[in-house]
Amino acid sequence: MSVKKVITLGVAASLFLGLPAFSETTSLSDLEAYHNAKYVITEPGKQFDKSHWAYKSLKDLSYKYGLLLGDSKDNFSGNQPLTRNEAAVILVNLIGKIEKEKVVPSEIEKNQLEIMKNEFSNELTMLTGRVEKIEEAQEHTFKARIGENHQIAGAIQAQYTGNFFGKGLDGRASNFSVPTADVTFKGNLRPHLFYAINTFPSRNFTSSTNGLLGDVYVGTDILPKHNIYLGQTRKPIGLEGSQSPYTLETAERSQISRKFGDQRDMGIKITGDHGLVDYYAGVYNGSGLNTTDTRNSDMEYAFTAAINPFHKTPKYGKLKLGGGYDYGKTTYSHNTYSYFGEYQRGKYFVRAEYAKKNGYNASHQYASGWYVHNSYYLTDKLQLVGRVDLFDENVNTGKNRLSEYTAGVNYYFDKQNIKLLCDFVYSHNKLGADGKRLVVLSQYMF
Repeated sequence: MSVKKVITLGVAASLFLGLPAFSETTSLSDLEAYHNAKYVITEPGKQFDKSHWAYKSLKDLSYKYGLLLGDSKDNFSGNQPLTRNEAAVILVNLIGKIEKEKVVPSEIEKNQLEIMKNEFSNELTMLTGRVEKIEEAQEHTFKARIGENHQIAGAIQAQYTGNFFGKGLDGRASNFSVPTADVTFKGNLRPHLFYAINTFPSRNFTSSTNGLLGDVYVGTDILPKHNIYLGQTRKPIGLEGSQSPYTLETAERSQISRKFGDQRDMGIKITGDHGLVDYYAGVYNGSGLNTTDTRNSDMEYAFTAAINPFHKTPKYGKLKLGGGYDYGKTTYSHNTYSYFGEYQRGKYFVRAEYAKKNGYNASHQYASGWYVHNSYYLTDKLQLVGRVDLFDENVNTGKNRLSEYTAGVNYYFDKQNIKLLCDFVYSHNKLGADGKRLVVLSQYMF
């Protein structure tokens, strides 16, 4: 039976019962296990035990209609209380079973269901939205012999860079380009085991800096509040440097992100999110993209951590403060320190980041830089951006600092899925002539 037919039948039944429409059984664990959906159900820790006035009604109706939630476990046995979320899921499945089996409840039972629907209105509203999001996402999945929720996703960016005075400071002439175009295959192999294969069709397979394969990993979320990735992933160097290019508010990364971050390597990475604290840590070959380390046994280590002081008081906005460290060895040992902070409240967002690297450019150079990035939404779709960005590739000489000043306007046709970025960048170079360029970037994600 198609999803549309199921929904239609559910709505018809809900009109009769005066209840929300659910016609397929789902469990709380099914919802929590859906890896790519991050939709929070309200009041996760609030208890619903035998002392609650609605407990006996829900229990009696569940037993009467033979409802088992997900397995043969009796949801009302034992001493462990239910949460309100679990009670809401049981109520959803109870209503769904009544609809599916075309049972006509008594007037008393209808009243009991109506009262419980009102009692759990907040949980049901959030749960309904989450199920709809999951069903919407699953419409784009395909089946395979192993696993479930397999998906094909991708994105393409098209860019124009126009220099006002011939070639820019980096030697690039005014031109059209495709900064990135990728196709990603991802899904769940089994519960708590997921994978992703990120490919760039226009690239060379063997390149250690611009290779065919991007993120290629198998991961698990078996540890609560953690994900573990084994394979090729982005190294956690800096904040913007480890960010996807598809979520940036400027057409180009900051200089320290371009020079120090935005790197992939083979290894193992763990991420943790505890609300107040989140962190990323990885151990890598240190040889770069799509490359096996055959030079030495030295590994590269990267770690980033941040605190979120307002995670329980969102009315004050979102504040993140943190830093990171990366160490590795090729011809020369190198280490990178980064420090960052960002704050968002309403339509305004600001981020500042500083980083320094010893052993830059495979030599004894000491490089450093910083930037301050600001953005503000004039409307839900129109955004203004401003950034000050300084980088010195050799601090010891003090004569080669490059400063970039960016003013931009962004328009989001469909959030990050379809957007247009337009940046004017003024560059001040201590070693040469200043530069001015216009960068226009369009993005489509599917």
